[in-house]
Amino acid sequence: MMTGVTKGFLYRCKCAYNHFGFGVSQEGNTIEIRKFAGESRVRVLKLRDGVTIVRPDNKDEKDDILISGNDIDAVSQTAADLNTCAVIRNKDLRRFLDGIFVSSRGHVVEE
Repeated sequence: MMTGVTKGFLYRCKCAYNHFGFGVSQEGNTIEIRKFAGESRVRVLKLRDGVTIVRPDNKDEKDDILISGNDIDAVSQTAADLNTCAVIRNKDLRRFLDGIFVSSRGHVVEE
């Protein structure tokens, strides 16, 4: 508990796509995933309480999603929900490697 309050928790997720490009946008307390795997359906994910999401502005990290908060359960579950929301189904998983994956975990305040 003290670690979350003093340092905070940070998960960095990476949007990876090879065949179908997709877009991730944040509106208030929800995240929208558009055009995933060429679909026209918009996937909506509701954020948990105490979790904030930041999209970096620089071009090198344009496909990164930073999930941060004080509660490790809420932060990690939001990252897991985001990963589960973007899963390729009914296609060869060796060929279609599109999705949102956790690339690193750590603290907001590094020592």
